[in-house]
Amino acid sequence: MPAARRRVLTTLLALGAWPCAGWAAASVRARYAAFRAVETALLEQDLDDSARASLLAEAYATLAPDGLAGLTPDELLLVFDAADRLCYLSKAPADARAMAAVLQALPGTPPPALLARTHAALLSARLLAEAAAWRARYPHARLSAPPLTGSVAPGTPAELVLDARGSGLLLRPLPIGSGKQVIAIGHPDCHFCARFLAALDADRDFGRAFAGRLHWLAPQQRVLDLDALRRWNRQHPQAPLAIIYERSAVPMLTRWATPTFYFLQGAVVRTRLDGWPGLRAKPAMLAALQALDAA
Repeated sequence: MPAARRRVLTTLLALGAWPCAGWAAASVRARYAAFRAVETALLEQDLDDSARASLLAEAYATLAPDGLAGLTPDELLLVFDAADRLCYLSKAPADARAMAAVLQALPGTPPPALLARTHAALLSARLLAEAAAWRARYPHARLSAPPLTGSVAPGTPAELVLDARGSGLLLRPLPIGSGKQVIAIGHPDCHFCARFLAALDADRDFGRAFAGRLHWLAPQQRVLDLDALRRWNRQHPQAPLAIIYERSAVPMLTRWATPTFYFLQGAVVRTRLDGWPGLRAKPAMLAALQALDAA
């Protein structure tokens, strides 16, 4: 998003949702309510995921600008919930660490449910060593994570796939950035993805056009659900599903709603098609594929 548009949108959101008069003296609860109003307003904007997260981060920064010291437990819980909502959107390590810091500022031992939310955020931000330390620090919460093997250099586009036994995850490089390919963003619980795959099976010509062309990726989410991966791969052996490891390593993929289809030449997105509204979208899909092949 251009910087000018970003500043304008921030200003509009502030005028529409945030109290202006006496803002410095506003309570944490009032600031939290404003944060939630901004969160709702952003859902109505046609923004890429990173732009939405960046704007929400600005709203989050107003909650406790002087730090956590002096906040009551109830206020800390509001700040924690806001950090949780921001991290769910951003998947940023700094936001996951902010959740952990707020939780540790609470008096006493944090509730297991909040420990679990923070652990999931650390996993989604790919802070795997910190997630392991979190599990060791709070054994009573009975937190767990699937076994992970493999490695890639920092910043390398990478994906998580089921390992050979199907009992853990393998981290491996994501083949992206060279040649022509179609990346499909999908999820086992997305019925629109299932309908698209059914359309490929039902229409021989449509299926033949995309045979071997689709690389399916699930978004960077908090739950590394091996059962869901196994179910997808069992139902769609011709279209195995991987999970993006860090979406920041593939900045050309700007939208992670499912399904989204990226027609790429090298690292350049030639066409992006959002959703699968049914067979009426088939001509656009075929046209995008033909344009990619002709490029």
